Amino acid sequence: MKKFKDFLMEAGAGGQGQSAAAKGVAYETALSKGLHHEGKFAEHHHNEEGMSAQQAHDHNMSKLPDSEKSNVEKSISPSVAAIRDHLAKHHSIPKNDPIAVHWTSKPGQVAKTTGKETDKENPSDLVVHHAKSGKHVGLSLKFGSKPGLRSPGIEDLHKLAHTQFDKDKLESNKKELIKMGAAHITGKSASERNASFRAAEKNPKASIDIANINKRSLEHRSEIAGNLANHFNKLSHDEKHHAIKKLMNADKTDTPVVKVHHDPKKSATHISDPVAEFNDLHNKTKEYHFEHKGMYINVHAHDKSGNIHHIAKIGIKHNSSPMTHIVGNVTHGPGYKKIIK
Repeated sequence: MKKFKDFLMEAGAGGQGQSAAAKGVAYETALSKGLHHEGKFAEHHHNEEGMSAQQAHDHNMSKLPDSEKSNVEKSISPSVAAIRDHLAKHHSIPKNDPIAVHWTSKPGQVAKTTGKETDKENPSDLVVHHAKSGKHVGLSLKFGSKPGLRSPGIEDLHKLAHTQFDKDKLESNKKELIKMGAAHITGKSASERNASFRAAEKNPKASIDIANINKRSLEHRSEIAGNLANHFNKLSHDEKHHAIKKLMNADKTDTPVVKVHHDPKKSATHISDPVAEFNDLHNKTKEYHFEHKGMYINVHAHDKSGNIHHIAKIGIKHNSSPMTHIVGNVTHGPGYKKIIK
């Protein structure tokens, strides 16, 4: 039986993505300027809040402490150098040639940029365009020592697991949490309730109610994780392969995707081909297994020599607080790099 304090520690993980999201957007928008041949922020496209790349950059940088702002600023020069080297070596785009840059933060914007219908599910955050050759290359950007791979919607996760999504139960769970915080949670919309929840977190008189809401939210999300893990394990080997490939952003698209990961702790930018990496991993894998652990699903690959590698972790988290919607969050596991060596 999990202790109450353990529930609270794990429950808090659901809202830790806010700072990481701000750093990620600040990084990708700053990189759009760093890569552009005239040092301009990407002019296309606007994000879901209607902000341009420059507006989103300024907005998200304002959320960060000075140390994190400095990390983002210091990341741009080495990232640009690594990307231009890779584009020259693997895509025949000379280092000093002008390139235009598009910010593709919303679904469908990559296809809109490249003109290719098959790019609708391309996961790129930026798309560079080399006018001389007409080439487009997508950049899937990750910032941090342990960055996320993908944040699939809860319905998408259920589709990948070939199981029915119970929307009514999810809504019932939300209502239960709102009722538990009735003395402190106000507002008709999720954003209003989120704001009141954040205010209540700072109110000592609300601490017990807030702790109970966090605990109940974790129990809900753990139940979802357990159900998904059970259904993932029922899939055939080929179906598991398809699901994991989607979760790890390793689908082949018409416009090639380059994975760019900047680790601010090491001041290093790592460039890789996610499709080639995953194909290598799959060729070495005999079977896949999904393990439920709290609000997480650990994904394991059993190689042909009998070794087990923890290749990914799927978290079932709330977007900001228990008053907001639930999302998936996929990260690499510690065994991912070991199996592709």
